[in-house]
Amino acid sequence: MAEKDIEKLCLKERVDLSDKKTRTKWSADEETCLISAVLDREDVLFGEFKGPGGKSGVAKRRQGWEEVADAINAQFTSSKRSPEECRKKYNNAKQRTKEKIDYLKREVRKTGGGQVEFELTEAEEVLLERQEGRPSLFGLEEGFDSDGKVSEKRKIDERKENITEDTKRIRLEQRKLELEITKLEKEIKLIDTKQKFYEMKMSQSES
Repeated sequence: MAEKDIEKLCLKERVDLSDKKTRTKWSADEETCLISAVLDREDVLFGEFKGPGGKSGVAKRRQGWEEVADAINAQFTSSKRSPEECRKKYNNAKQRTKEKIDYLKREVRKTGGGQVEFELTEAEEVLLERQEGRPSLFGLEEGFDSDGKVSEKRKIDERKENITEDTKRIRLEQRKLELEITKLEKEIKLIDTKQKFYEMKMSQSES
């Protein structure tokens, strides 16, 4: 059985078997707590465990999700959350945030880098802020503020990139001009040589 399947089975052992209809909807504060609890343990929950330690890695991930559920249940007593329920809720929140960022990127391209109005929940903002300065959780480039604006750092980076490209273009044009000048100088010398040769021939014919 694959490691991923083993992990799912282990998590399901602690799923609350009560009727799903009776489950309480996640509150905004509860979801924010979930995101923070998951990101505090992301190395254990999402890290790779290779070699002989693979099985122990499954146990560590299972324990990590149990700790996430315990952290939420200790703070919010209205509904007991299972590790599997926490995992699914986190994945849904991550996907929802990714879709919003994808939308933002498309709209920013349409407006040429201008401001696009959109809203993130507090949990989504935590998800983005905790990724600042690190590879993006969504496989997307960074550079957007949570209020929908292109970040100042992104703007500066874009200006630097534009200046670099302009400098390369100017240097290329300069090189082309230098080659043209060299070519013209050679042509002038050739014309001058031909003229002197013609004058010499004319002088000899007159004599």
